[in-house]
Amino acid sequence: MENFDLRKYLAEGKLLKENEVTVFDDESMDVLFDIILKYVEDPSDVEKELERFEAGGYDDFSPELMANLDRDPEFGAWYNNVHSIKEEETSTRDAKDALEGQPNLDIYLDSLKNDIRLNGPEGYVGFGDDDWVEDYGEFMANRA
Repeated sequence: MENFDLRKYLAEGKLLKENEVTVFDDESMDVLFDIILKYVEDPSDVEKELERFEAGGYDDFSPELMANLDRDPEFGAWYNNVHSIKEEETSTRDAKDALEGQPNLDIYLDSLKNDIRLNGPEGYVGFGDDDWVEDYGEFMANRA
């Protein structure tokens, strides 16, 4: 999830179902606390950030923290987990974004979904745009 872009996915409205409220339990908030603690030295400041988050969501984090969380794969995984987003959905969305306009993209994406279903998403975790382009090229070459 190297190229995870939370703001992009939130803006596209693809991560959350409309009118669906996400409930954060103590365990998920403890995990979020630990993630934020990587970027905020004082635990009382972490508590303030969590209070902002609980009051207004992601956009209420301080800009400095948001900049760090936007690039943090652990935060991306936490976010996907609390919103029940499967790695398959994230991987195929990333591949589709990186390969937009390529011929036979639908065939590649169907094959990608099937590969993830059979073998798990681990082989695609951390894929960047260049990785998707390379994988697509190999897939197309093998089809010829």
